[in-house]
Amino acid sequence: MKKLTGVILCASILSACTIPTGDRDGAVDDDPPSQTTSTGASAWVGGSTSRTPSPESPELQRVADEIAAAAATDGQVGVALADGHSVVESGEIAVGPAWSTVKVPVSMAVLYRGTATTETVDRAITVSDNAALDTLWSSLGGGADAAAATEQILRKAGDDTTVPPEVTRPGFSAAGQTDWALTDQARFAQQMTCIPGAGAVLTAMNHVADAQSYGLGRIPDLPFKGGWGPDEAGDYMVRQFGVLQTPGGEVGIALAVQPEDGAYDTGRKMLDRMALTLETEIDAGVFTEAAECIPEPAGKELG
Repeated sequence: MKKLTGVILCASILSACTIPTGDRDGAVDDDPPSQTTSTGASAWVGGSTSRTPSPESPELQRVADEIAAAAATDGQVGVALADGHSVVESGEIAVGPAWSTVKVPVSMAVLYRGTATTETVDRAITVSDNAALDTLWSSLGGGADAAAATEQILRKAGDDTTVPPEVTRPGFSAAGQTDWALTDQARFAQQMTCIPGAGAVLTAMNHVADAQSYGLGRIPDLPFKGGWGPDEAGDYMVRQFGVLQTPGGEVGIALAVQPEDGAYDTGRKMLDRMALTLETEIDAGVFTEAAECIPEPAGKELG
């Protein structure tokens, strides 16, 4: 089994410059937001609360359903798991703004292209520094150039997600408003250790600040990144994704919640319960069938 440390050493060679990243999520990734009252479901929601287990991976589907059920009483939830064989999902939330989880592929694009250093990446990932994302985005050329560079990293995982080149919502970053489906994010996470520029980012994802280490951050040795922000009505979505290393390979995990009361703090607690359920399943050894990610063929370059 590959170790994250091995990939980290590899990626450190690919990264040459400093990366400032600043995801202007209304500063919500850096400052505790105020409590809000929910005004109803948002456009982020799609799908049903529970899906029929996939005939290809009923056990993986069961785990996704268990994780979703752990927090479903407090609002809408979404779960996606990818183990290299199958991708399953559960809950009502299927897609939503990436918020600061987008700092991961942006950072990887910067490191691969050598336009910034790991110091800026560390700030963007470990404390979700929004100014750092701004610097990273600018180092990639900003606008269409930065969006294209980020999309090229996503394509390495077979992810066709489109990154907005310009601000679509005043007061928030262009990249942070990327509509990133949970299933696509889980697939990306499962492939992440095989994508150029991942090493230093995974290192940073293993050192997220204590204040942001709720949910997946409570599971030892599981690199992750979170993001959160309000919809037009002021109700918060809180989401996280991470990479679980198993003896056989990687499992990509993507979680999202939208609390019924619209409050960020409630979202944190919901993710804590979901992560606790996930950790119980990890301890029970249910992910033994995970496959390793598939490295890109040698000599293939990003455009």
